[in-house]
Amino acid sequence: MTTAPLPLSKHRILCHALSLLTLAAFGIGEANAEGPGKTNDFQGRRVLIMGIDGCRRDVMAQVIQSGKAPTLARISSEGHAFWNMEAGGQPIGRLNQPTISGPGWSTLLTGVFASKHSVLGNGEKFSAGNFKDHPHLFRYIRDAKPQAWLGSIVGDTWPEVNTILIAGSGEHLANDVTVVPHEIVTDSGKQRKLNDAKVTQEAIRCLQMQNPDVLFLHFLDVDHAGHQFGFSADTPQYLSTLEKLDQYMGEVIAAIEKRPQAKEESWLIIVSTDHGGLKKGHGGQSPEERSIFGFFRGPGFKPAEEREGRVFQSLVTPTVLDYLQVPIKAEWGLESAPLKVDDH
Repeated sequence: MTTAPLPLSKHRILCHALSLLTLAAFGIGEANAEGPGKTNDFQGRRVLIMGIDGCRRDVMAQVIQSGKAPTLARISSEGHAFWNMEAGGQPIGRLNQPTISGPGWSTLLTGVFASKHSVLGNGEKFSAGNFKDHPHLFRYIRDAKPQAWLGSIVGDTWPEVNTILIAGSGEHLANDVTVVPHEIVTDSGKQRKLNDAKVTQEAIRCLQMQNPDVLFLHFLDVDHAGHQFGFSADTPQYLSTLEKLDQYMGEVIAAIEKRPQAKEESWLIIVSTDHGGLKKGHGGQSPEERSIFGFFRGPGFKPAEEREGRVFQSLVTPTVLDYLQVPIKAEWGLESAPLKVDDH
């Protein structure tokens, strides 16, 4: 049964990142907010970050050029597209970091390199991150606007963005950010894992029934295809997985465009990745592993393509903060200046 959109904006579902969340948590009974449109803390500005785990830049370009990824083609062509983005900092020296998910998502979501956030891998190496001093961008937003609605929906086998990065960035985030864990208990009591299709469904449900100020989606199937079949433009399964993801992303954007008072909302949509891949793995400093992309589509982000020079995935955090007009402090040590827009 499809539930009609509700005029809600600021409500946050209080749940711990390690807990299980029932589908009913997004229901009408949880609603308590002013309304959509411009009634949030950011005068209608909102942000959607769609993270594609393990997506090579050349493969992204190929699926767009093939005409089989119309959603990504639209996002990249209608906004500011960085085709020269790199995973981590410079490949040689203290800013070097492995092209692995833990360091990659930490840099993208904290705005600093491993030399500061201290994440050099996954698992225990991820848990060792210094998120007290260099937290998830949500903490900067929450400190500036305590009522902001912040959400994070992650993939099935890799919940660490929620359970380590968000949870380690402050108690008020661990207990006060809407997180959808990697497993959900349905009304029938059965558990189901969140692959990309389920992440998409939960994102749409959230956009229909709540009013996120910032929503992060983590899509994992492309990385799975790379590990199983190979990270390559010559791997049909890798290509087709990204093409399918394009359909899911289109459904999410359609949900945004169908929201009540959608014309009053100013959405910045960001698409990027943590790393690329080589053969069936990643972690090194080859161009195939380091070469990534970053698309920024929203009000004031005029169509442009950057293909020369150097820009790093640390650009995402300061750009989100600047777009939401959260003052950036020098002591945060963010590695990149924000991508400025002409009017926001």
